[in-house]
Amino acid sequence: MAKKQDIYSQLDDSVAPTDDFFSYVNAKWIQNNPMPDTEVRWGGFYVLREENRDRLRDILEHIVKKNDLKQGSDQQKLRDLWLSGVDEARAEELGVEAIRPQLDLIAGVSAVSDLPLVLAQLQAIGIDPFWDVHVNEDWKKNDTYALYVFQDGLGLPERDYYFAEDEKTASIRQSYIKHIEKLFVLAGWTKEKAVGAAKHTLEIETRLADASMTSVELRDIERMYNKVPFDHLGTYTPAINWSTFMEGFGTPKVNEVVVAQPEFLERCQEIFTDTPLDAIKDYLIARLLDSVAGLLSNDFVEENFHFNGAILTGAKEIQPRWKRVLALVDGALGEALGREYVSRHFPPEAKEHVNQMVDNLMSAYRERIKGLTWMSDVTKERALEKLDRMSRKLGYPDTWRDYSALEIVPDELVQNAFAANLFEVHRLNQKIGKPVDKTEWSMSPPTVNAYNDLVQNEIVFPAGIMQPPFFEHERDDALNYGAMGAVIGHEITHGFDDQGSTFDPSGNLALWWTSEDRAHFESLTKRVVDQFNTYIAVDDVHVNGELTVGENIADLGGVVIGYYAYMKSLEGKPEEIIHGMTPAQRYFIGWAIGECGYWRDEITRVATKTDPHSPPKWRVNGPFSQLSEFHEAFQTKEGDGMWVPPNERISIW
Repeated sequence: MAKKQDIYSQLDDSVAPTDDFFSYVNAKWIQNNPMPDTEVRWGGFYVLREENRDRLRDILEHIVKKNDLKQGSDQQKLRDLWLSGVDEARAEELGVEAIRPQLDLIAGVSAVSDLPLVLAQLQAIGIDPFWDVHVNEDWKKNDTYALYVFQDGLGLPERDYYFAEDEKTASIRQSYIKHIEKLFVLAGWTKEKAVGAAKHTLEIETRLADASMTSVELRDIERMYNKVPFDHLGTYTPAINWSTFMEGFGTPKVNEVVVAQPEFLERCQEIFTDTPLDAIKDYLIARLLDSVAGLLSNDFVEENFHFNGAILTGAKEIQPRWKRVLALVDGALGEALGREYVSRHFPPEAKEHVNQMVDNLMSAYRERIKGLTWMSDVTKERALEKLDRMSRKLGYPDTWRDYSALEIVPDELVQNAFAANLFEVHRLNQKIGKPVDKTEWSMSPPTVNAYNDLVQNEIVFPAGIMQPPFFEHERDDALNYGAMGAVIGHEITHGFDDQGSTFDPSGNLALWWTSEDRAHFESLTKRVVDQFNTYIAVDDVHVNGELTVGENIADLGGVVIGYYAYMKSLEGKPEEIIHGMTPAQRYFIGWAIGECGYWRDEITRVATKTDPHSPPKWRVNGPFSQLSEFHEAFQTKEGDGMWVPPNERISIW
């Protein structure tokens, strides 16, 4: 997916576009671009991410060479965080001593009554045993911030890993036990004590998993909105003094809290009351070690990769240290780094071009909503209001984040990582009781991604994704609309998918549909679920239609809206044939190129349990098979692999 790639030379004429459009566009590229051993997913998206990594590394290395950095400046923090990360010798020197204060904190627990403060201090630095507490906009009153408590505390990717008895999952579970044992041995425990600690960890995590909502259940936002008086927290977990916890977490006094999974907290209470304290302490240490192993000395790093990389994801080789450190820098100082990035790599004309595309997408969406045959006028009016009130953020924030309160030193990587987490927790805690800041971003500018903030009813596109293969200012707009335009349509549609459609035009969790329209919508989404449940992800493992339904609805809506927005942009212009392709055909090629990619089998298996996105092939062939516009563009017929009879095609938005 090089910047000036000849897209049409990549098409595979041995595959009929009417049989398998994904392979027609991408099979040659996949064949000619073997996945690096360090990667578990590969394709245009990931090549662009690699290009951005190289750009960010150049920025950091340029900053390192400066001799006049002011102490406390963003560039000083970037330099010192980077240097603390790439200093492998210092990591070797420190070893497990880098987390000695946290190990001593846990060792000092002598009674269950000590747990609230210890749990709070661990969570404030990014370690989440048992639950996760954080501040976000109130889902039902989005002009204020709310405090949320969510289930957490598992070391395996998802609850079902603790119970499924198929051979592969059982093998991963046994490898996880060995992984925890090894971490304890590396930290100085005897083999015998390490075996016992791993046993205690698995027992506690299995009980937590049993009370956890599944990945599919976590899509039910209404079910998770359980706002209770703050004092009510104690009825779920009488063993925990939540005032002590919140004080340790740095949270101002609150009157209410949203408890996403009350039953989960009740299970935590059972563990606190019937589990030996030493077993709980073993579990806390396991969560600490597993969370930070990748930042410690090489023996920990290698063990972390062995399980979390090779076994879980199928990676053949660990990422070079600089890439791992870069991810930490972006997470801790994303807007400081992003500010440097956009000044070098995001021209104003790109933002202007994409902004015009958004205008056209919004206009096309408006016309589509007006023309829906399955929705009543009453609900259409509300849908149009939601669309009209949907705001956009393109490229980078208008106001950059202030990192002045974050202290970074050049030779303490782990403590820098903890400091960055503490800074973020403190920053969010300070928002409680204050008006919602609508200027904030949830992704850094160099990120190759986009999102829809359902609570703010806004779509956000960082500068990092406004690059080839998604967007190129000078190229054929059919490809730009097929790739970037459909991504824009995808994010707009998230405001109207199974989750987004439960938020009203103001961004509050509320019912704004008639009951008849909602029932019709849910029958359509059920058809999308059924469609994707038939697709094979890997071997005998199917795509999880229930888990991926939101992304699949967004793909279906994004591709069709992008198509009509592109056609609207062509009004009054002659139809241009390029490489024998009509504008419509080139548009569909654009989306397929943007989704070019393939995954290792191991990560695909994990994804079917945890990732709301379908595998790349089905993100192309799945929605295209439902679009009459695609069938018309490529003249499909009965018997073709992409063929779906007109009366069976799914059209929602």
